[in-house]
Order: sequence, then C-alpha cells, then structure tokens
Amino acid sequence: MAEKTVKIGLLNSTFQLALTNLVEQPLPVKASFLLVQITEETAKHLKTYEEVRQKLILKYGKKDEAGELQLNEEKTQFLLEDEAGFVAEFAELQNLEVTLPELPMSSIENVSLSPVLLKALVNTVLNTEL
Repeated sequence: MAEKTVKIGLLNSTFQLALTNLVEQPLPVKASFLLVQITEETAKHLKTYEEVRQKLILKYGKKDEAGELQLNEEKTQFLLEDEAGFVAEFAELQNLEVTLPELPMSSIENVSLSPVLLKALVNTVLNTEL
C-alpha cells in the first residue's frame, strides 16, 4: 500500500470535512477500505497532537493563584506567560510529519467535491499522479 507523508497541521477541520464527505459516498471496496484506514490513522495522530497541544498550553499558559489557566476577556483562548515560546513550539508541532495511506485519484473520480475540500485532500492523502 502506498503511503504519503503529511504535516500534521494539514489534518485540519477542512481535511476532516473532506474525509467525512468521502466516507458518506458510495465508493469501490478498495477506496472504502483505504478511507477507513486513513480515518483511523488520522484519528490516532490527531489524538496525540491534541495531547501535546494541551501540554503546551499547560506549559506556557498563564495561571491564577489557584493554579488554574486564565482565559482572555472573551473566554475564547488561554492567556500565555511566554507567547513566543508557545508559538515556536506550536509551529514545531504543526510541522511534524506523519504517514497516512495514499488514496488514488482514480478511486474518487465519480465523487463531487468542492474545490476547497479537494485541495485539502490533494495536500494530504490524494495521489493525483496518473
């Protein structure tokens, strides 16, 4: 089985939406099998990614007297003690490479996808070589 090396930062919500869209389509058996493998591998990598991201937040997050992480006024993000340190380590995390099964373009040629979703797949698991 062919594999593709992908930066974990590309396994974002757009990529996940594209996978969800494909999983819901009637596809040949081989494509369906590969999609299940891709979905499972992606979930495993994203679980590890989230664990490391949470550790970075704990490491760099600003804490109150009780040791609780502080949020901004809008309560949408954590305040950071060392923003530069967090940004550097988070960028390193985003650029880590993982390996996923490769999906041949020919296996989804009859599927309708928006250009945005197709690009998310091309940037990650889709093999567009003929």
